[in-house]
Amino acid sequence: MAKDGKGGVTEGDVWSFSTIAITGNLSILAEIPLEINNVSGPVYSSPALGPDGKIYIGSQGGYLVVSPTSYSIVDAKVASPVWSSPVVDYWNNVVYFVDNNGYLNVYPSKTSYKISDYSIYAAPILVGDYIYVVDLAGRIIRVSKANPASYSMIKNLGKEIRSSPVAIGEKLFIASVDGCIFAVNLPGGTVQWQTQVSDNFYGGFAVDTEGNLYIAGTKLWCINSTNGSILWSYNLADQAYGSPVISENGAVYVGDISGALHAVKEGQLIWEKQDLGSILSSCVIGDNGVIYIAGGTYMLAINPSDGSVIDSVELRNYVESNPVLHFGKLFVADEAGYLYVISALSSSIQDPDVSWPMFQRDRYHTATR
Repeated sequence: MAKDGKGGVTEGDVWSFSTIAITGNLSILAEIPLEINNVSGPVYSSPALGPDGKIYIGSQGGYLVVSPTSYSIVDAKVASPVWSSPVVDYWNNVVYFVDNNGYLNVYPSKTSYKISDYSIYAAPILVGDYIYVVDLAGRIIRVSKANPASYSMIKNLGKEIRSSPVAIGEKLFIASVDGCIFAVNLPGGTVQWQTQVSDNFYGGFAVDTEGNLYIAGTKLWCINSTNGSILWSYNLADQAYGSPVISENGAVYVGDISGALHAVKEGQLIWEKQDLGSILSSCVIGDNGVIYIAGGTYMLAINPSDGSVIDSVELRNYVESNPVLHFGKLFVADEAGYLYVISALSSSIQDPDVSWPMFQRDRYHTATR
């Protein structure tokens, strides 16, 4: 029997999982105030790691670069507030940020290009020779990597967009706040299909090895990326703001604002852990299966077998930034304006070739499969 987040009971297959005995402690190694020219405040951007280990993150005052060894700010650029998460072109060691005044910011050149008259909350995405940006008004903007001053709007979806897109091959998938999901062909911008569901989407997608899409609002949805058909849905306890994350064994993890973390497989509940504190961001899965998620003002390490809390560490405030895991350390920012470096119980993320172990898939935020 499977029980959903609203108390409904459904018969279905029985999933069998071995108990994983994991011990250890989370501890804060560094707290870095993300302040530029005396401007600070809540951080909504998620950190991304460059090939050299440097940490890139947006803030209320612009964007910053943090050393992976000293945990000090080694560079910064004053800009409009950057609420979106950066994406790293690790082939060319270039980082792209978009901001709330419609600019695309390029690092390390520190150049900026006005590409929209609207705020941009969704993370940019790199496909082929282009950077694709979706602004708050639903306009898809294509920017040349070779010449970022060369850009064009290839499609206006006419919808409010806050969640970050993903790409499968030459197709971009975008979700609107009012529950419409689009498949857009690249590089031209024609809409191949669109599916409307009764939900609200603020978080982004995950993609499994079969190419199925997962996104969460008040339900967790699984959607066929080829034709937009709904494969299944699962009722959550409340609104989700983070993106689903998929483990190597196919379990999908997503938290909601009520403080419940759900583990779901093929539309059926594996387990649910409640009373974790409001969950406003995505989790990340370690290479040993440990799930790391921010609940309330705590960063939590969760046992994937049953949802039990292995350990926790308290931060200064709530978290809307999605954590990154690398070399045994978690990087996450909070609404007090601090970036934390936390010792983890895992060495790195699960293999992204067979899982979608964190927001935007990997530590570079490529969001592609």
